[in-house]
Parts: sequence; structure tokens; C-alpha cells
Amino acid sequence: MGCLFFFEGYFLFFAKNINMNWYKKFSLITAQQQQLMFYPWEKSIGNTTLKQQPIIDQSTGEEYYKCLVCGKNFLTSNIGHDNDGEEVWAINPDESTWRKYIYPDIIDQNKLKTELENVYALLRPYYDKVIQEKGEKPQYHYNYNNQIKIPDVKSALDSSEEIKKYCYMKNAIAGDYYHYDICRMLSLSEISEYNLIALFNNDKNNNDILRAIEQSQKREFSVQVEYPVCTECLENADTCESCDKIILDAEQNAYPMQWDTNKYICRECIEDGGSGIDICSKCGLADSQDEMNYLEDEGPICNDCFKEFNDIEYWREQIDIAADQNPYPFAHWFKEYEYEDEYLENPDDEYEVEGRLYIPFVSENQISRDDDKVISFLRERGCQLNNFDYQQGYCFYKGQKTRIGKRILQFRKEDMRNNADFLENASISFSDQEMEELRERNDPADLELNYKNMLKSFETSPYRKLKNTSDIMIAVSQKPDDIAAMSTGRDWTSCMKLGSGSQHHNVFCYIEEGSLIAYAIRRDDDDIKHPLARILIRRFVNEDGISIAVPENDYYGNAPQGFYEFLRDWLETKQRNLPPGLYEMANKAYSETLERQYEKKAKLIAKLMKSGINWYRALKIAERK
Repeated sequence: MGCLFFFEGYFLFFAKNINMNWYKKFSLITAQQQQLMFYPWEKSIGNTTLKQQPIIDQSTGEEYYKCLVCGKNFLTSNIGHDNDGEEVWAINPDESTWRKYIYPDIIDQNKLKTELENVYALLRPYYDKVIQEKGEKPQYHYNYNNQIKIPDVKSALDSSEEIKKYCYMKNAIAGDYYHYDICRMLSLSEISEYNLIALFNNDKNNNDILRAIEQSQKREFSVQVEYPVCTECLENADTCESCDKIILDAEQNAYPMQWDTNKYICRECIEDGGSGIDICSKCGLADSQDEMNYLEDEGPICNDCFKEFNDIEYWREQIDIAADQNPYPFAHWFKEYEYEDEYLENPDDEYEVEGRLYIPFVSENQISRDDDKVISFLRERGCQLNNFDYQQGYCFYKGQKTRIGKRILQFRKEDMRNNADFLENASISFSDQEMEELRERNDPADLELNYKNMLKSFETSPYRKLKNTSDIMIAVSQKPDDIAAMSTGRDWTSCMKLGSGSQHHNVFCYIEEGSLIAYAIRRDDDDIKHPLARILIRRFVNEDGISIAVPENDYYGNAPQGFYEFLRDWLETKQRNLPPGLYEMANKAYSETLERQYEKKAKLIAKLMKSGINWYRALKIAERK
């Protein structure tokens, strides 16, 4: 009965359109013992279902059904109804049945063959004309797009009953819809040149059509079976939060909501896309689109998952894999103390703890005029130093690191001796009056006073003493976790934020290549929980494998004034004796600031070379200024 009821409309439509004895053929279709069924041509196989056959009580004649949800038998009168008053039936995923296609014996194959020959005979002149003008094998589709009107062929098709029957049957078996054949011309009054050639190439042998009819009678297909739901189960069923429809199997047919996992939205609402709700790609829960975070290559992510997604522990495996590849090229700058508080013996100097180096920070803006005079004097006498060196009390003279105070005293000793030698040698060549003038200009007492004032300026420099009172420290780290967290879980964000940053995948490249990270922190924030700002330090390497650390130009966060300059000077102090040559960026991972810097410098070098200027000397002079 279920089969009869479900397919009656389709069969009647088919039968009337081919002028057949539909009552006779209908009895053949519904023969239960033959398990035969005509497959409705408007539907695809996946959309075709059968309803469960009722169980008939032999003593009372009452019909029962088995409930899809609870599995109990119930009377037909107890089938549940939805909000629209319709009976609720649903597919049982555990049950299906096989059916065969059947073509009732209504096609006269000899007559079909004659009709096909007549139609092709009418098409032949059109075909021959196209072949004569353009050839049989078109290389380009657009060269054969002219439309040909075929009124005589259309008229012949309309009167070819066997062809029409065949085409109805062909539609029923979900055949090759991309295959251009005679059936596609039933609804056309014209045909393109390209399709006309395809028609002859595809259907040269009419026997192919006859064989297709014979083979289709042997095909089978699986049909899913629908079961009803009893009234009691329907009352306890979940409903969709969007469309209010009943959800019978929430685990299979719905998604739990993020704010209450006992509430659901049906799959249809999600697939239609009009509910304003999306499914989190991480936890599978549904939430409003306004509460979702949309990431490239990740899809929608709910707020709860997004918090975990933007935590470095979520990326632990990738961080550890990158760390295993890290050569730690600057490890000689760091050492691990057995006890972290050892640095307290001399808290004013830089100290190292577990792969981090902490340096007291003082801004360059606090350098006085007297400090500038001391620095200028030392540079004029051949010493190499920057502001950080001066603050730490060191300079480099003839490649050797030495204390500035000691170096000044040595210069004083040399100048006093040279001055005495000069006056002694001059007495041989100059008159007494001239010597008196020379002694006034080169008075040893004045020279001694100048050096005394210089030493006093250095030793009492407020700039140098600020390192003892500064609340800001610079933490330079080679720890993978510190690099991974450069923009994750911080008070700032950037393209390096794990999970959501557009360049976040490069963070693992920085760890792998051996980059460093510098944070400006409060003195009491050794664990870098609440840093003020950060600067990434990239690794460059030459052909001999020697590495150099170069800071990015940009910083992120609320950086103290002079943060970048302080870090640059500190790195210069650490890398004074590097051999000259070409150093390339390790790994060549993304670096927007350095790329901009070197692109600008490359353009300047090209311009200087074109003008015949010594570009290397010009750049050095510009950098000093």
C-alpha cells in the first residue's frame, strides 16, 4: 500500500503523457511479489523513500506502526503531527530496501528504430552543411555556436510516440545528462552547430539506444524507508531554536547551542544560511554569527574556543617542533644560574636567568652635555663606544674592552708625558719669551684640571647612575615561549598573534631560525607576564655560518622613549668583532619593517652609485649623523 500510494501520482503523469493503458500497466508496477517499482523521473535516487508498511492485527484488523524513536508499536491514530498538522515521518537510517527499474512492455523497438532513422534523415542535410563549411572536428566551441532552426525535425519528433516513450524512460534512470542525444531536442525548436555534430557522433548507431533499454531493466537501486513517530515521543522531542521544527535525532540531525547544549538548531537551518547562526569549527557548537570569529583557513570559531586558539598552549606541539630545530646561535650571551637570585649580588648590571638576559634601561634623552663631551673626547682619541657602553662604563680601544675611567687616566698620563717632552724639545729652538708663551698655552696644571673635570663628569654622571634607580628593565630572550607570545596574550596585537594574525605562521619560523625577542618590563616582572612593549630581533647569517642579531624597526606596545635605540646599542656592544661581509636573513620569514628598511637603502645606494659617490662612506656619515 505504501508503494502504491507514494508513486501513484508520478505513474499517472507518466502514463497519460505516453497514451498508454495506465490501469493495466499500473497493476504490473505495484505487484508486491515482483518487488518492482517505477523510479519517478522528477526525483533523484537519494530523494526517493518508501513509507513503512503497517502491521495488521489479524484478529481485529487494526493497523499498527513501529515508532522510529521508542521502537514501540502504536495505532495509526496515534501518529504524531507537527505544528502544521502534518504527520511526522522520518527516515530510519538502519533500514532500506532494494527495488528494480521496470520498463513496461510499451515500446515497440522496431517502430522506435524506424522513427529514429526518419529523424536522423531530416537532420542529415543540416549536418552535412555544417561539416562542409566548418569541418567535422571542431577545435574551438565558439566557432560552432550558430543556431539552426529545425521546424521539420521538431514536427517529426512531436509525432514520434516511441521516441517520446524512450525519452521518458531515459529520464527515469538518471542517465548521463551531459550526453547530448535525441531526447534533449524534444523541447527545442533550434540546435547549435556544435550540438548537431555531437548528436551525430554520440548516436551514430541507433542500436545503442535499444541496448540501453534492455540494460536498464536489470538495474537495481536502494530505497530508504520512512517510519512514523508516536504522539508521546513527539511531545518530548527537541525543537529547532531557529525554525521551531521538531528534531527527532538531535545527535544526527542538529547541532547543540553554545550557550545551552540541551538546545539545538537543525541542519537544514545551518545549510540554508539564513538563521544567522554558524557552527564552531573547533568544538562543533552553534552560536550567533555576531559571536563568531572568522579566520582564514579555519572557518568560524566561537569565543570560548577563540580564547584557547589564541593561547600559546594551544600551539604547544608546533612550538616544540620549531624549538627542536633552533640552533640557538646566540646561546653564548645567556647562561643559566643554579639559583635565580644570584644576580642580587650585583643587581645594577645585566644578569641572565633561564635563557633570558635582563638589562637596566635608561633613555638616551637623559644624557647631559657633559656626558656628550666625554663621549666625543673618547671617540676622537680612537675609542669605540655608544651610549649603552658609556652607561655601563666601558669602551673599546684598539679592539680591547676597557673601563672608561681607566682609559681616561691612561690618556692623561700619555698627554702629560707628551706635553713635557714637547716643552723640553721646544726650548732648544725657541727664545725665552716664546717659551714662556708656550708654557702658558700648554700649562700642565691646566691639562691636569681638564682631565680631573672629565673624570668627575664621568664618575658623577646622572645618566650613568640612573641604571641603579630605573624601574624599567629590558628582557632579551631566546626562549621559544617568549618568542611565541610576542603578540599573543599581550596588551597589544599584531599580524603575529597566534591563531588570528595574518602572518602568525611565521612565529614558528622565527623560533626555528634562532631569533630573539626583547621586552620592556617593570623591574618586578621577571616572568614577563605584563610587558610594556616588545621588539623582535631577527637572525642574519653569512656564508660561513656566522650569525648577527638585527632588531626590527617597529615595536609594539607602550614602549618607553628610547627603547629601540637602547636595544640597538646593546646589540652593537655584543657584536663588535663580527667579520665584515654579506649577511642574509635566516629562513627569509616575513619581516615587513626590515624589508622596507633595506628596500629604501637599496634605492639610495643605486642613486649614489649613479652619481659617482662613494655610497659606503656616504651611508656611514649619514648613520653617524
